[in-house]
Order: sequence, then C-alpha cells, then structure tokens
Amino acid sequence: MERRDFVLLSLFCAGLFGLGMLSGGELAWSEAVVPQTARMMLGDGDWMIPKRGHAPWLEGAPLAQWLTASVWSLFGGEGRIWPLRLPSLLYSLGTVLLTATLATRWFGRVCGLL
Repeated sequence: MERRDFVLLSLFCAGLFGLGMLSGGELAWSEAVVPQTARMMLGDGDWMIPKRGHAPWLEGAPLAQWLTASVWSLFGGEGRIWPLRLPSLLYSLGTVLLTATLATRWFGRVCGLL
C-alpha cells in the first residue's frame, strides 16, 4: 500500500467511526462496561484487576480499561462521551489499516483497499 492509501483509509474510518463518537448519544449498556471499570481503576488505583462495582471483572484482558483510563485522565471523561469512545475509534482504525495491509500483500492493492 502507498502512503496515500493509508491516508484515504484513515480519513474514511475517522468519518465513519467518528460520527458515533461525536454524536453525543448515551452509551449503550454494553459500551458502558469498559468506562465503568476504567473509572474504578482510576478511583482505587488498582490497574491490574478491573472491577465492576467492587467485584473483579475478568471477562477480558484489561488493555481496553487501561487505554480508556488513560484517555479519561488526559481529557476528562466525566459528563462527556467522546473521550470514552476515542480508544474504540483508535482500535478500529488500527484494525482496518492492519487488515488492508495484509490483504494488499496477499491479494493486491485493489483488494486491500476494498
């Protein structure tokens, strides 16, 4: 892939995924789990074991909570939705670019861009 392909895909993803981030709608219950556990991490200082309520929440690796807590502490997530959705936008952008790169190597540029 060429540099302009990365730029085009990044702009497309930012537009597509960024609309949900900037819409300001409330978080769905499934979307709110990671910010809740990230807020607990920031509150109690335990960055190793995510907690929901005060019980351990071990349904996945804590990377999402770490990144959400980091963005929360940088930009402040209290009362604002976009800092809580920013890590998901970055994950999705990385996934799209990685998939496009692999598809380009295996099947050609056109398939990678599609």
